[in-house]
Amino acid sequence: MKKIRNILLLLLLLLVTLNIILLIPGFKSSIYNVSNFFNQIIHNIESTISNSLGFLADQKKLVENNNQLVNKNQSLEDNNTFLTNQINELENKNKELESQLELEQINHDYEYINAEIIQRNIESWNKEVTINKGTNDGVKEGDGVLYKGILFGFVSDVEKTYSHVTLITDPNLSQKLPVSSSGAKSTQGFLKEYNENTNTFIFEPLSIENSIEIGDLILTNEYTKKIISGIEIGIVTNIEGEGANQKIFVEPTENSQNADYVTVITNG
Repeated sequence: MKKIRNILLLLLLLLVTLNIILLIPGFKSSIYNVSNFFNQIIHNIESTISNSLGFLADQKKLVENNNQLVNKNQSLEDNNTFLTNQINELENKNKELESQLELEQINHDYEYINAEIIQRNIESWNKEVTINKGTNDGVKEGDGVLYKGILFGFVSDVEKTYSHVTLITDPNLSQKLPVSSSGAKSTQGFLKEYNENTNTFIFEPLSIENSIEIGDLILTNEYTKKIISGIEIGIVTNIEGEGANQKIFVEPTENSQNADYVTVITNG
């Protein structure tokens, strides 16, 4: 009974204390202000979170749009590269056709067959190529092959639809290739010893006494097998020594490292 009485007295004391507190002027208003303060804080937090979520959504959309633009730009770059390659290919083909037309106007005794290089291996880059014309097109073994009007090589093997061409830069072919020089007095000799590192041949004149000068062109002559005389091969770029010790360096006139189209010359 004593414990119950104590509990009842404690409750009564709490009620009295609460009533007294509520009677204090401005207390209710303070409680209301505190409540409004915390409500405002909660509202601000909610607004910040909402704005942040909206910002993140906008950023995601911007990233998606940017990715779309990047993809479109890459597609345009790829198309531009493709078109540029097509233009370069057409320009090379056009130059080869122009060279072929010039030759046809000079000499009507030969047939000119335009061909495309379809294979050129890294390990034999300066030795051999394969073209897409063969016996079905009139190509024969030994026919001369030009690139932009410059001697490129000779057909070494022919099949029905394709042919192998040995290049003049193949050491086995350039060894003792009969040629002549241009200039005031033509000098006959041989083209030999192609050097891949310097991109030069050695011109060996038949006579020690010669009038070779830097800038002279080296051309095919009547002794060059199955090819029109006067076809350009290279240009004299350096002369070292004199007499029997003289070395005449010849650089190919045209850079054929990236040749795509060539012309086969056949005499029918």
